[in-house]
Amino acid sequence: MSRTYDIACHDCRVVLWIGQDRRIYYTDRDLRKQREFFYEHIEHRLEFNDSETLSARYDFKSLDFDEDEDGDFIEKEPMPLENKVKII
Repeated sequence: MSRTYDIACHDCRVVLWIGQDRRIYYTDRDLRKQREFFYEHIEHRLEFNDSETLSARYDFKSLDFDEDEDGDFIEKEPMPLENKVKII
């Protein structure tokens, strides 16, 4: 199973998936969503980490990229806490 990576904004409590297997995706679509995320979160507290670690530590909303709406973000509901993996 490959490891995926996110960027989290602690101020807005959202995460953005950006890649997997130690690769940051950089298609035009991916770069647009990453650029939009960074501009929307200027001077916010950001954290780059693997998705599993961020999901286990925080209950942030996951942002998804809506291709039907000219590249705007849509928010997805976070996974229920009882389904999260606990790190021991």
